[in-house]
Amino acid sequence: MPEGFIHIIAGDLEMLAARAGTLDSDLRSMDPDGALSSIGAAMPGSLTSGAVTAAAASLKDLTDALGSRYADVGSGTSELASAHRANDAAMAELTPRTTSGSALQWAIEKGLA
Repeated sequence: MPEGFIHIIAGDLEMLAARAGTLDSDLRSMDPDGALSSIGAAMPGSLTSGAVTAAAASLKDLTDALGSRYADVGSGTSELASAHRANDAAMAELTPRTTSGSALQWAIEKGLA
């Protein structure tokens, strides 16, 4: 396969869109507050407790932002798959159908029948 060539088979784009959506959901379901709450609870009111709370809030913002990007990738991939299906359908409509009569006509024109 040539370098830079992407081989996409039926269902690949839909699977990518679904997996990107799953990543979005998984990232957004992460709970840094819950994971770090025991650190802050060990010394309430301390500088460490405040730093942990700030770090947890920052982690939540970052995971939400990353999840949003995966959601955008999933949405764009779904749109791309839809455009490819529409293009394939349009090309199928424009492609002449081969029938036994047209095959015979082709053979006659080529001097084969």
